[in-house]
Amino acid sequence: MIVERYLDCLRNADADGIDALFSRTAHVDSPLYGRREARPFYADLFSVTNDSTIDLIDVLYSKKGPQIAAHFRYAWTMSNGELVTFDCVDLFRLEEEAAPQGRRWFGLASRPPTWRIAELKIIYDTHEARPNFDRVIGGD
Repeated sequence: MIVERYLDCLRNADADGIDALFSRTAHVDSPLYGRREARPFYADLFSVTNDSTIDLIDVLYSKKGPQIAAHFRYAWTMSNGELVTFDCVDLFRLEEEAAPQGRRWFGLASRPPTWRIAELKIIYDTHEARPNFDRVIGGD
């Protein structure tokens, strides 16, 4: 499942793995970073992260289209050693990536479509995270 792969990559600060899950035009909406393209968002996030622990609480699927919500507890150790823990909900909007023409997959004309994250909205209360984050990016 794409959400579990995403959380594994997030937990392990795997920039290449996480990049492979996003479409080329994907954006991330974050309470601390604002709206950013996915690749630079994760490069910046991982540069200020020493460690993270993720405990998945629930995954919810939309009836109205390819959208998923993941609720998890995130323990984030920033590069200055400060730890902040919070509940987070990530809202994933997915899109199908069409199979390349002329490719063969197990005897079929093409491989099945691949789902990519087209947009991710991250929701959490920044009350505890913001002061630590500001110290890390501000060098205080």
